[in-house]
Amino acid sequence: MIVNLIGTKPGELQFLCQIKDTGCGMSSDFMDRMFQPFEREENRTSDNVQGTGLGLGIARSFTELMDGELQVESQLERQNILFDVDVKGGCSLKEYYGERALFIFVQAPSVEVLRERLIGRGDTSAEEIEKRISKAEYEMTFAKYADKVIVNDDLGKAKRDLLEIVEKFLDE
Repeated sequence: MIVNLIGTKPGELQFLCQIKDTGCGMSSDFMDRMFQPFEREENRTSDNVQGTGLGLGIARSFTELMDGELQVESQLERQNILFDVDVKGGCSLKEYYGERALFIFVQAPSVEVLRERLIGRGDTSAEEIEKRISKAEYEMTFAKYADKVIVNDDLGKAKRDLLEIVEKFLDE
């Protein structure tokens, strides 16, 4: 699994999780119906089809409940599944998977620093800044549920810290 911080908007953190499946992949015809219950693809590379055909539909529903998005890119012999979730989704995943999941919260050093960064950009109205600050204050209340908290006072260091934490978790 590969995790990347892809959104750095103030008050919004977006991560992209990429899961590489070692299966045989899916045809483009099957991809049109793959989220339907009990759909399974039979193909030449496998003598039998395993599973119930419910997994992708459940994964999509679960991801959408967390305001996330599930995307699938596939070719026969190659498959990648991508999803991203917001901070509430991260809490839900952690609650559901327990120690099998890692919840990392990335935050600005303070609300004041966040406000200064937004004002410094010069491209955001005062009203929008206050909306973002309010959202960030709310999301910061979720930090106490995280396994790790990274303070983004230096973007390069925050990225390195994130990568180190994820790699250590995956190695355990």
